[in-house]
Amino acid sequence: MTLLPPLDRDDLTAEHQAIWDEIESYGPVAPKLKIIAHHPDVLREYWRLGLVLNEQVGLDAPTMNLLIMRTSFLDRNAYGWRQRVPKALAVGLTRAKIDALPDWEPSDLFSASERSILAYADAILGGDEVDDTVIDEMKRHFPSSTLLAVTMLVLYYNVSHRLVDVLAVDAAAGNDDEPLPWEQ
Repeated sequence: MTLLPPLDRDDLTAEHQAIWDEIESYGPVAPKLKIIAHHPDVLREYWRLGLVLNEQVGLDAPTMNLLIMRTSFLDRNAYGWRQRVPKALAVGLTRAKIDALPDWEPSDLFSASERSILAYADAILGGDEVDDTVIDEMKRHFPSSTLLAVTMLVLYYNVSHRLVDVLAVDAAAGNDDEPLPWEQ
């Protein structure tokens, strides 16, 4: 059971319905956002930060989705994984890469820049200090603005995953047929 019931647009004041409408202009309002709507000002800022990070990270859409999926995998977050798979496929990330993602290092499917991003995500979420060689490899492939945005994106999704766990948001989220790689 979720910690708080999901809200709908009609539950918000007229002033706060504008942010709902903005979110909905991108597609259906995600289940986690319907719960965050209990605090409309937080919803607005959470949404806007996510939008900036997703739209201006400096990565092509397949690579960005690969990064977000790696974060979902490392966090063992069913909601994040199941929400992201259809989006990743829709922007051209291949099923082969998605399937190889849990054990990406020995795979030859990933480019050098993708490998640097995956290693960086692993290092960020590994709990220890990020090794200089990992950072140097990222710098070989990306400008400093992308390095910062990738850092923020990984941490944004890490917090998002923890949030949906604490709020007990439905993990299936309409995609319950998608297997979870950490359960196989």
